[in-house]
Amino acid sequence: MHGRAVRTARAYDNHFVSVITVKDRKVAHWRDYLDPVAVFRAVGRPTKEH
Repeated sequence: MHGRAVRTARAYDNHFVSVITVKDRKVAHWRDYLDPVAVFRAVGRPTKEH
């Protein structure tokens, strides 16, 4: 995913994975995992790295 933070106008790239559980041919559960540090950097929020 590519985006730009509205408040800071910083561009960011983020990778994510979706884990989907299907039961009886229907989506029973859906979870998304992403890199929150990429978002924090884009919005100017400090992380433990900095």
